[in-house]
Amino acid sequence: MRVEDFLRLFEASGVSLKEVYDKDDLSQYDSYMAVDGEIVGFGIRNFDLSGIIRDILEIRSLRHLSIANTNISVVDFADTNLTNLQSLNVSENRLSELPKELFNLTNLQSLDVSW
Repeated sequence: MRVEDFLRLFEASGVSLKEVYDKDDLSQYDSYMAVDGEIVGFGIRNFDLSGIIRDILEIRSLRHLSIANTNISVVDFADTNLTNLQSLNVSENRLSELPKELFNLTNLQSLDVSW
């Protein structure tokens, strides 16, 4: 997904995302990382993502995703294109179980589901 299309998802909500250059910064700021104009990392906290989570899970170029404390109770990885995803932080959410499709993310190296 192109950066400008991604940022449009958040414009209406008044969320200002900061561009960062280190994946570790994604969990500290409402932020994104881009390479060659494509989104490769996204991090947001304390924001209700329930209305746009599906759009985020469709970002094929995404390598790092940090969506801690975003009021989600289900993350549906079925029919997603997250083949490049290497790190996933879904901590501090209301997840009661992890979807079995999570095991299809063959490049996933880091998973945070802590409370």
